[in-house]
Amino acid sequence: MFHQGVLLLSSALIGASLAMVGLLLVPERYKKYCLQLVPILLLSTWLLYIAIFLTTQSLILHFAILTLVFGALFLLITQHINLKPNQFTAVELIGSFVGAAGLIVLTTFVLEEWLIVWSVVAIGLYIAYSQAWRYVPVALRAVLLGLSMAVIYVFASYSLPELVVCPDLNATYKIACIDTTDTFKLDTSIPNLSGRSDVFINTGGSSPRLSVYKSGLHSGTSLVREEYADLSQQYHDVEIPPLAYQSGSKVAAAGASTGSNVLTFQSYIPEAKMTVVEIDRIITDLYKNETYLGFLPEPGSFDLVYQDARTFFETRNAQFDVISMMVESVNTTLPPYVDESTSLVYTTQALQTYVNALAPGGYLLLQQFHVNGAAGDAMIHKVLGSLEAALDLVAATELEENIILYSYAFSPDPGAQRFLGAVYKPDGFTAADTEQFNTWTMTTAGAGIFITVLHTPDGEHTYELYFDADQRQLLAGVYNTGVITDDKPFRHLVTALPFPREYYWLLLIPTIILLVLVARLGSRIPTQKPLLPIAFGLGLVTFGLQYALYYKTAAFIGTSLIYFSVFLLIPLLFGAVGGYLSYKLRVWQAICLFGLAVIAAWCLLMSTALSLSPTLVVGLLVVLFVFSGTVFPLLLSQVTASNDRLLLYAVNMSGGGAATIMVISLHAVIGWVYLFSILFGILMLSFIYLFYLFSKR
Repeated sequence: MFHQGVLLLSSALIGASLAMVGLLLVPERYKKYCLQLVPILLLSTWLLYIAIFLTTQSLILHFAILTLVFGALFLLITQHINLKPNQFTAVELIGSFVGAAGLIVLTTFVLEEWLIVWSVVAIGLYIAYSQAWRYVPVALRAVLLGLSMAVIYVFASYSLPELVVCPDLNATYKIACIDTTDTFKLDTSIPNLSGRSDVFINTGGSSPRLSVYKSGLHSGTSLVREEYADLSQQYHDVEIPPLAYQSGSKVAAAGASTGSNVLTFQSYIPEAKMTVVEIDRIITDLYKNETYLGFLPEPGSFDLVYQDARTFFETRNAQFDVISMMVESVNTTLPPYVDESTSLVYTTQALQTYVNALAPGGYLLLQQFHVNGAAGDAMIHKVLGSLEAALDLVAATELEENIILYSYAFSPDPGAQRFLGAVYKPDGFTAADTEQFNTWTMTTAGAGIFITVLHTPDGEHTYELYFDADQRQLLAGVYNTGVITDDKPFRHLVTALPFPREYYWLLLIPTIILLVLVARLGSRIPTQKPLLPIAFGLGLVTFGLQYALYYKTAAFIGTSLIYFSVFLLIPLLFGAVGGYLSYKLRVWQAICLFGLAVIAAWCLLMSTALSLSPTLVVGLLVVLFVFSGTVFPLLLSQVTASNDRLLLYAVNMSGGGAATIMVISLHAVIGWVYLFSILFGILMLSFIYLFYLFSKR
C-alpha cells in the first residue's frame, strides 16, 4: 500500500537524523571507534530486518528496524563527505539520485531475492575493505558470517512467496504471502518497473485457474476458457453482473484483471468490442508464455491500451455502451486494515468524465471495498455522493431510479472483506435488465460468492440509508461521508485523519527522542539554537512539497511505491542543481528564479495536470525543484563548523521524515489547493529571508 510505504521511507530520514545527532554526543576519543563499527552495525541491522520482513508484517517493527538500518547507512556516507554547504547538498542529492535510479533500473530486470543477496555481499565486501571486522570479537564475526551465508543461500534458492510467513490480518499493513492451505503452485515470478508479479496456477478443484499477485497484493484471477462459460463458478474478479447488454456493444474496462474482466464480458456480450485500459504490463508478459494461453482471452480478441484509465477517458472523444471501473484495493484506516490512499479514478470529476463517455442506453459499473456495519455504509455513501455530485440536477434527482446496488463477499464469514457493486444506467433499466440481474444473484448463491442486494430500481430493495435524507444525515453526523474530489481524493476515508493512531506515535516518539538528544548537546550549540526550528521546518516543507507535486502531476499513473520512487528522481536531480547554484546566485538571478517558481506554482495551481502536456509538466517541476533545492544550503551558510552543519542537516532530515504523515493528513483535512499554497508560501518566505542573510555575509 502506498501510504505505509511512504511512511517506511520516512524511517530512512528519521533514522539518519537520530544517528547523526547521536554521533555528535559521542566524546571525540570514542568517535573514531564508533565509526569503525558502523559497517558491522549496518550488516547486523540489515540481517535483522530481513528476518523481521519474513516473519511479521508489523508496521511498528518494520519502522523501528529500518530506522536503525538507515541510521547506520547515513553515518557511513556522511563521514566521508567534507564539503562546502552547497557542494554537500549537491553531492548528497546526486548520490541519492544515482542510488534510486540504479535501484529502479535493477528492479526492472532483477527480482528482490537477488537484490537482497547482492546487498549482503556488498556490505560484507565493504567490511573486508574497511577492516571493520577487526574491531569485533571473533565469536561475533563467526555469527555474522554464518548468518550472511545462510541469507545468501536461502534467497538464491527460494522465492519470496515461499519464504514469507503469512501474517495475522490484525497485525499487518499489507498482504505479502499466499495461503499455503490452498492448492496454488508458484509457476514464475516476473520483475518489472511497477513491481514484481508472482504467477500461480491452481490445478485443484473443478475449475483450474491462474492468479497473479503484484508486489504481494492480489492482482487478478482467470479461469480456464473452456470451463469459463459456466459462470456459476465464481472466483475473485468474476463479479460483473449480467444485464441486457446489446450484441456488439463497445466496452471499455479499467484493468484487465489477468483476463477475467475480458472473458466475463465476452461471455455476456456476443461480438463485444472490448478495449482494456491497463498500467501493468504483466498481461503482455503472460501472453509470451504458452502455459498461460489457455487461461487468457484469445489474442487479438480485445484492444489493450497501456494508459491510466482516468487519462484514457479524459483524452479520448469516444463513447462506450459499457464502462467498467471495477477496480479496487482494500484500503481503510479502520482495523484490522491500516491504510488509506488517494484514488483519482473515483473522484467526482473522474465520475463525470465516465458518465459523459457513456453512449445512449449505456451502463457504468463501479466497485467499492467496504467493511460491515455503519462505517461500511459510510464508505458506500462516499461513492454514491460522489456519483450524485457528478450528475446534472435532473440526473441526480433520478439516481434512485437508475442504479442497482449490491454487496458481495467470497466468504460467509461476517468479518470477510466485502465489496459494493454499483451499476448506473442514466436512461433507466429495462425489465430484461432486472430479470437477468435477479437470476444472477440466485445462481451465485451457492457458487462461492455471497451477494446481498441493497437497491433495485423496481423498488423491491431500497437502500434507505442513503436515499432517505434523514438517515443519510444521521450517518454523516457520525462518519466522514464527504464526496471524493480531486482536491480531497481519499476514497475510503470515513474517519477524520488518513492514518491510524499508531502511525502518529511512530513519528512523535522519534521526534521527542531527537529533541532530547539535541537538548543534551547543551552549550555546544549556542549559536545554532535559533536555526534548528528553521532547519526542521524546511525539511518538512521541501519534502512535503515533493508529495504535493507527486499527487498533482504523477499520482494518476499509479500510487505504487515504485512510481513514487521514479518521480523522486526529479527532485533529487534538480534539487542537486539548485543546491549547487545556491551560493552562485546574484541578486538579479535570485529574483528571476523566484519569479519563475511563482509562475510554475501558479500554472499547477490553476490547471489540472491532465490538461497540460507532459513536457510542460516536467518543465514546471524542474523549476520548482531547482528553486526548493537552493533554500537549505542558504541556511547552512549561516554556520561554519562541520559539526554545526551536520546538526542542521540532521534536524532538516528529521523534518523531512515527519513531512510524510503530517502533509498527507493536512491533504485529507484542508485539500490539495490549500496544502500546496501553504507549503509554497512558506518556501517563498524562507528563500527571501535566507537569501537576504546570505547576501549580507
